[in-house]
Amino acid sequence: PSRGRGAGASVGRGLGVSVGRHGGAAMSVSKQLEFMVVVSMTIPSAAGGGRKRLGIDADWADGKSLYVKSVSAGAIEDWNRERPGEAIRAGDRVVAVNGVAGDAQAMVQECKEKL
Repeated sequence: PSRGRGAGASVGRGLGVSVGRHGGAAMSVSKQLEFMVVVSMTIPSAAGGGRKRLGIDADWADGKSLYVKSVSAGAIEDWNRERPGEAIRAGDRVVAVNGVAGDAQAMVQECKEKL
């Protein structure tokens, strides 16, 4: 497992998340698209301040990634609304969180530490 801090390093109270998505099912060779998502976990003081929920329900049974089962209210939903072309959706896999990759349990812990 990688615990280095690279392109997915957190900024302030945010999370840097790398998301993998497989290409179309009709393709004989699966291509994977990977993109970076950086979300803020703070609620602006003008809106009452505090912390946001991340807003994903994930399964980490494979031990290596977080399979997104659903997206709910929170930082990810805000990201999706602001960037519909890069929206995180059910079926995507989170492959790194703040540079932590290859260890699903460590990625979950990284998310919890930022909440």
